[in-house]
Amino acid sequence: MIANSPASDIAFTPTVKALQEARGSRDSYAQLEKQGGFRTEIDEGFEEFIAGIDTAYLATANAQGQPYAQHRGGPKGFIRRVGPRTLAFAEYAGNQQ
Repeated sequence: MIANSPASDIAFTPTVKALQEARGSRDSYAQLEKQGGFRTEIDEGFEEFIAGIDTAYLATANAQGQPYAQHRGGPKGFIRRVGPRTLAFAEYAGNQQ
């Protein structure tokens, strides 16, 4: 992320922003960005939320935008906050992928 740019710039590339403009949603996202954009740190409320879940999905995309999503599950609390911007989870044996 570039200094002083909103966190939403990660998801909203110039192309995405142009599409938002064309479809009429850009103004609302611009207002969010003026207020600091998306939260980038794990707050107490989110930490409490993840302490109570037993399933989640981890999704990434490569440089070409190809998405990849995987299910992760375990006992409640298997996902934990280990830093203000970092989550950790145990890797349990599953479907051998």
